[in-house]
Amino acid sequence: MLGALALAGCAKISSPQGGPKDVEPPKVVKSFPPNGSTHFNSASVVIQFDEFVKLEGLQQKLIVSPPMEQKPVIRVKKKSVYIRFQETPKPETTYTINFGDAIQDLTEGNAESAFQYVFSTGDELDSLQMRGQVTDAFSGEPVEGFLVMLYAGNEDSLPLKEKPRYFTRTAKDGSYTITHLKAGSYKVFALEDKNSNYIFDQPSERIGFLDEPVTLPGDSSRLLKVFPNREETVRLLEAKMIRYGELRLMFNHSPGDVKWKLLDGETDTSGWLVQPSQLGDTMDIWMPDVKGEILRLSVRFAGDTDTITTKVMSPSDIGPQEQFTPLYVNVYAGSPLKPEQALVVRSQYPLRDWNVQGLQLWEGDQQMDVDWKVHQGVFTSISCDQAWKEDQAYKLVILPGSFHDIFGFTQDSLAFELPVAKAEESGTVRMDLQIDGDARWYIELTDMKDKTVVRKSGHGSQVIGWTYLPPMEYKARLIVDANGNSRWDSGSYMTEDGQPEEVYHYPGTLKVRANWDMDIQWKIRK
Repeated sequence: MLGALALAGCAKISSPQGGPKDVEPPKVVKSFPPNGSTHFNSASVVIQFDEFVKLEGLQQKLIVSPPMEQKPVIRVKKKSVYIRFQETPKPETTYTINFGDAIQDLTEGNAESAFQYVFSTGDELDSLQMRGQVTDAFSGEPVEGFLVMLYAGNEDSLPLKEKPRYFTRTAKDGSYTITHLKAGSYKVFALEDKNSNYIFDQPSERIGFLDEPVTLPGDSSRLLKVFPNREETVRLLEAKMIRYGELRLMFNHSPGDVKWKLLDGETDTSGWLVQPSQLGDTMDIWMPDVKGEILRLSVRFAGDTDTITTKVMSPSDIGPQEQFTPLYVNVYAGSPLKPEQALVVRSQYPLRDWNVQGLQLWEGDQQMDVDWKVHQGVFTSISCDQAWKEDQAYKLVILPGSFHDIFGFTQDSLAFELPVAKAEESGTVRMDLQIDGDARWYIELTDMKDKTVVRKSGHGSQVIGWTYLPPMEYKARLIVDANGNSRWDSGSYMTEDGQPEEVYHYPGTLKVRANWDMDIQWKIRK
């Protein structure tokens, strides 16, 4: 009876609960030889921690500076990390072995942040440092994982053939710090090291560099802007038929004047048209009545010659939905017409003939008497200037057969509704731009995804403005247009003036509201 009563009075037995979650990273207990040793002459190092550890992502995170031809062999056993050198460290040199956050505890994965082991084969540890940030030259955004490299010399060829004296990688915010540097003068170079060899030997690797060496001790904070290296040698990257009668040539950058010659066949090339892209690195050759199954062209550019062989498409390769050439009406992209904006009609393909009588512009239910202007080129465009009324509805009707392209195709009946922007539904921005000197520039207002909405060019300091802006949030960027070609030019290493054109970003955003004028001041200083 007592036993039954005792059992009934017992509390429920539960499994023992664990303590608080371990959030502490492993801590170094001691090292052999000690961290920070001088006169270092050991072939190996042992680093002991206060708990069991593991290595995660060591190959990507390990940085040995200055770099060794043969990386040390690193392994872990229980609570210790073992380093074995495969080559003898150089005399009178301070070495830094940076593990990043690769050393973690075994159970929770807590990392010892940016742990480094430092030693010197000389009398003392070098103690100078350099820090700064690396950003994209065009977007201004920080870049992560780029090498920042220092060379004990100033020859331009050093990044192309030698590993750096010191280096580190940028953090997520683009920041970098290189520690334990010796006093001296250093060439500074940033590299997107895609093949992990510490050498700038890949055309696709983005780079950045300082024009002048950095002398330590001294001002050791530096901003580096990285950019795609613009090759000086022009190369034909690809040649392909886009559709029947359209051959596209793609170059690494603008080839300038291009000459071509048909190598065989009896096709008459006198009616062929050549249209370069806005950037000049792509060229379309329009070829009406091209004959044969194979096309062979000799293309000469920038002192070089390439032979192109490609299969010729036929008119039957064009699907039924493409038999009519759609016409583009270049009103404000995604927005209504501004009251003084020209209306432009342009075909998707080069035209053979056109009839402006087939263009009917309607204001409400009344057809307007319009003076159409024809602008001839590879792509013929037709425009008209009108004082659009805010309270009217406009429509453009294009009668069937009004246009014929060089391939003989025409268009079906087309109709475009043309809304007009209203002042009370739009916003205005006036900008007092203050910039050093009389530099040429263009400013772009972009949406929050960096797509250009409006653009304006000028030079020097002045007050500029934009009207009838759709209410939304904008960003602004100014590109210094040094060569006046109305586009941003990247830099080119191994040239006299190799830096990219400067790009400045307005701090913050422009919140445009309907029926509201915004006045801002933008001071730009290098």
